[in-house]
Amino acid sequence: MFHWRSSHGAEVDLVLEDGEVLWAIEIKSTETVSSKNLRGLGCFMEDHPQARPICVSTTPRPFMAGNIPVIPWEELFSAEYLSL
Repeated sequence: MFHWRSSHGAEVDLVLEDGEVLWAIEIKSTETVSSKNLRGLGCFMEDHPQARPICVSTTPRPFMAGNIPVIPWEELFSAEYLSL
């Protein structure tokens, strides 16, 4: 479990390694998340294309911000996301 920051200042809040799976998790305390808010995840994915990006926020329902799923924080520990 660690935080990631590029030499250019792009950041990902939480990176988890679970066996062969690398999760890149951005945490936003807002309901409104756009792909602009997720530039750090985009930079991380350029270096680690096999990683699984996800954004956790206070949104009431899941949606996609570009190619990144944004989920309500309550769903983070549900079987749907943990078993991916």
